Amino acid sequence: MSVTFPLYNILKDSVQINSQDLTNIQKESIIYLIEKDGNCHEIIAALIRSYQIDDENKEYLPYECKKQKNGYKFNINKLPSKLQKILYEFTKKHQDELDRESNIKRFDQNSEN
Repeated sequence: MSVTFPLYNILKDSVQINSQDLTNIQKESIIYLIEKDGNCHEIIAALIRSYQIDDENKEYLPYECKKQKNGYKFNINKLPSKLQKILYEFTKKHQDELDRESNIKRFDQNSEN
């Protein structure tokens, strides 16, 4: 089934499938970015949902995900390995973008002085 979330499709196609699981450090970097950036949390939830649809998983809350007052809570270790890699790839790209934005803001502030 083709999912219509373009970001998911791009990441899915770019992830290298190999037998190695993510390291604990890589998993922690995903968690750190989710906690640091609220927008990231929403995108992660959309990526998980897209993977679920693509995988034709009919569960309402897949992978032992739990609904909270302010979003969803999931255990990264309960997610399929391929989905973990998709999320890691997204968080790397998202962090790069946040770093670029931060550099632009610093440059703008320095040029105003």
